Amino acid sequence: MIYLIYGDDTKRSRALLHDFENRFRKETPSAWHRIDAREENVDEMITQTVGARSLFTEKTYLLFLHATKLSDTSKAILGVQLKEWTRDGSVILFYEEGAPTSDSLFKKLIKLASKKQEFGALSSALLSRWVDEELKKQGATLPVATKHFLVEQYGNDLWRLTLELEKATLGYIAGAHEEKLPERDLFAVGDLWGSRERERAFLKYQRMLESGFGADQVFRTLLWHVKTMLLVARKETKGIHPFVAGKAARQLKNFTGDALARAYEALLMLDVKEKWGKGSIEFGLYHFFLTN
Repeated sequence: MIYLIYGDDTKRSRALLHDFENRFRKETPSAWHRIDAREENVDEMITQTVGARSLFTEKTYLLFLHATKLSDTSKAILGVQLKEWTRDGSVILFYEEGAPTSDSLFKKLIKLASKKQEFGALSSALLSRWVDEELKKQGATLPVATKHFLVEQYGNDLWRLTLELEKATLGYIAGAHEEKLPERDLFAVGDLWGSRERERAFLKYQRMLESGFGADQVFRTLLWHVKTMLLVARKETKGIHPFVAGKAARQLKNFTGDALARAYEALLMLDVKEKWGKGSIEFGLYHFFLTN
């Protein structure tokens, strides 16, 4: 049986994807597979597994993410295999962000999927109901006016709306008009963290999001900052500007043991989890500033 999950609302669609993954882990802990078309060497994997049928000689449990990103050659191999999967009792879940209706493989999936679910934008009534359900999960309540304000402000961006609901229950509500911050503030986040001013780094990150910066921008800059500190700690300063190296050397005095290496590893894992759909960089950075 082929399932297809797709749509612009990645928060709700990923929740269902995780439900399937948990089901596979529970029911077939050693017999299920996951393929993400965005990973390196995926075309080679498709040729070796689907084309040669080395993994698909029996009933298959497979999560296939972003299959429409495959090369035309791999799409052709997969397209042939689809009909087999509809007949042999396999459980195959395809996951797509958005609805790439012009893609040839996606058209086949729409036609052959026994069950498909699109996660599109919620209506105002459904969005309000969703907010109430999220608050119930948190065991919290908010005034009707506050809920309406947040819905108006963030709409169907459910990742951001979830975060703002959590902050609102703690008494903080981001305003509609925030100060625009300069790009140099991207580096200020790393400097504050490197100086072990974690609370100020946390608040600066919050202000940057409200000012229009993307979480990924902050993440990449912070990752570069921490990596630079590690290089300076190892005396590998070739190619690093003396001013940057000097600042990093001063900040290194604030770290003991393997704290810096663990922080770098935490950032790398955050990137991996985001790519695997097991977390988001925006939420993950909040946790990083609180725990590293």
